[in-house]
Amino acid sequence: MKNRLNKFLIPTVTFTIENVGATILNKLSKFNIKNVKFNDDILSFDVSLLYRKKIERLIANQTFKVNAYGNAMNIIGFFYSNLAFVGCLVVMIVALFIFDGLVFRVRVEGLLHEEREQVIGFLHDNGVRNLTWKRRHTQDIAIRLSQEFEFIAHSNMVLRGSTLIFNVYRAVIPPGASKTDIKSNHDAVITSMMIMSGIPKVKIGDIVNVGQVLVEAAFQIGVEVGEPDEFGQNTYTPITHPGVAIAEIFGEVSFSMSRVVSNTSEADTNANEIYLELLLEHGFDDGDIRQVFIQSLPDGGYSVEVVIRRIIKLH
Repeated sequence: MKNRLNKFLIPTVTFTIENVGATILNKLSKFNIKNVKFNDDILSFDVSLLYRKKIERLIANQTFKVNAYGNAMNIIGFFYSNLAFVGCLVVMIVALFIFDGLVFRVRVEGLLHEEREQVIGFLHDNGVRNLTWKRRHTQDIAIRLSQEFEFIAHSNMVLRGSTLIFNVYRAVIPPGASKTDIKSNHDAVITSMMIMSGIPKVKIGDIVNVGQVLVEAAFQIGVEVGEPDEFGQNTYTPITHPGVAIAEIFGEVSFSMSRVVSNTSEADTNANEIYLELLLEHGFDDGDIRQVFIQSLPDGGYSVEVVIRRIIKLH
């Protein structure tokens, strides 16, 4: 293999001469011949292509043959003698490379005419247009479509040849669905959950505060493997895609009010008054649970606290 490579890089020919004596080697030694073999009056050797003509004249009276090998000089000579062809070939290769890397058409599928024009306009404004480089466009722009337009639930991008195709799925959002995260409107304890769409961020029994995310408006499309934990087990992070959140989440909230009175009879009376005040402020519900706590104080008075517990929808 190495010998072949040397013959390719350093142009070499092989002479085979018949019926020759060993004395001819004295005449050939000045040409720096190599790989000399002499057997049954047949001499063979390798020599640089530069000496071919001189050696042929030297052994013109002998019977010989010459084996020439394909080498770098042959290739260079071919390209040099065919510059016009080589130039056209290079131009064609460069043009094919450029054309293969360009987008010649952007197509949006799955939408009506007016909606499709809106999406195409958005794509153009964000650099997705004809005669742009394919490698510039990623799935991120397809994800942004569902975030930008209410009528899009999901979209993906596919490259077919020189055409960039956006497959768009229209949003059919049922009542109660939200394209943003569902958050709690109350401080409460979760009592029941029914998740139709989205990623739940809480569970039954959790204590939640106002503004806390209950359901993320997304769906999981895979997981990303992270670094091993302290026990050598791989950790996994969900890979999510924007979507809609549909859920029914209820929790228990409590309303309370307290007073200090001097005796137990006043405690009972004030408990009813406090209860009515709570109803005026928070309304009445058939499922309310009323609790009254009366506690004696060190100074001889009494603390009266009324608590209303109620199950409500948290969002």
